[in-house]
Amino acid sequence: QSGVYNPPTMVTFEQGPTLICAPEQHVRYVNVDINPELMKFVIGTAGYYFNAITRASGVSYIWFDKQMNRIEVYGPIWCLDNAEKRLTDRMTHIEWVNIVNKVKQFQVNSWSDESDDM
Repeated sequence: QSGVYNPPTMVTFEQGPTLICAPEQHVRYVNVDINPELMKFVIGTAGYYFNAITRASGVSYIWFDKQMNRIEVYGPIWCLDNAEKRLTDRMTHIEWVNIVNKVKQFQVNSWSDESDDM
């Protein structure tokens, strides 16, 4: 559920004489080293990119902890590396897009300043 902090817990379901256990949940903390203002683009509208990364990597839950400036990833241990890679790739992509946009804006401003001189 988007926007509500609700990490998974260890759950065991009883179905007749058989116990069905949810995969063991582990947590990994991914440090955020980009501008916190850019995190909204990493997360996406209504959590779009976090949800996509959750499904694609096989983890059960991803949350951005603003206070600690880190991303929490919950899921089976064998899925955590995949999720972390996808998250760091997404952050890198957003950083590059931000840099390119700043360069383009600088070029537009420089061009308009030169035309004012003529």
